[in-house]
Amino acid sequence: EAVRQALDGARELAATGDAGASVIVVDGAAGAKPAIGYAVGGVHGATIFVAELPAWASGAPHVTASKISAASISVGTSGATPATLFVIVAK
Repeated sequence: EAVRQALDGARELAATGDAGASVIVVDGAAGAKPAIGYAVGGVHGATIFVAELPAWASGAPHVTASKISAASISVGTSGATPATLFVIVAK
């Protein structure tokens, strides 16, 4: 995230703040290559790519990737905001 901010600048939050989910797990993203700047479900939140789900994210809501492109991962409704951390399970 620090590298992303150095390249793109700080994220802007909506007037309602960061009331959405703080962490969302994205399952079914085996085709996603670790990169900076993915939009998940149209939201440009912070991303972390993992092979196995970390214990600290086990209670977070899950969404399933339906389409992956170079800059985005399509998912169903997620309740995410730009303050959300997306844990992308790329296995």
